[in-house]
Amino acid sequence: MEVVKRAAMAPAEPSGQDRAVASRAQAEESKARAEAAAQRREEAVEARTETAGQSEPGDVGSAAAAYGGEPDAEAPTLLAVA
Repeated sequence: MEVVKRAAMAPAEPSGQDRAVASRAQAEESKARAEAAAQRREEAVEARTETAGQSEPGDVGSAAAAYGGEPDAEAPTLLAVA
């Protein structure tokens, strides 16, 4: 649509019809950008939903596996130093 818009506004003194064509091209371009943004948002929500559904909160096995650890390995002992 950018090419159409530039072509319509190319003459030194664009006619009313040229301006109308450029305006329609701008509107179509804006609509396409809005639709693409909405689709990206929808895909991001779906990705988060799929990721969230893979493990339950507190599921150490899934969390360990996600980070490359061994799910059944013994956890390190933490010592408090006073």
